[in-house]
Amino acid sequence: MRVSSETVLPASIERSWEVLMRWEDQAIWMKDADSVRVVSPHREGVGVVLAVKTRVLNVPLRSEEHTSELQSRLHL
Repeated sequence: MRVSSETVLPASIERSWEVLMRWEDQAIWMKDADSVRVVSPHREGVGVVLAVKTRVLNVPLRSEEHTSELQSRLHL
């Protein structure tokens, strides 16, 4: 399944990218995520793989997420 979303952030491109690339910190601001961990050899670009512990209706789940498209530093 492929999921996509768009939003405009009230921050500079550089600051937004810096925050998004701190993968492990995403659990701080993602309400359903308990932890996010990079499991690929690289941390940025196409092919980054994340191990995510999350909750749906308070049921714990584990998933593996892959970045499949990177248009530029303007789009993740």
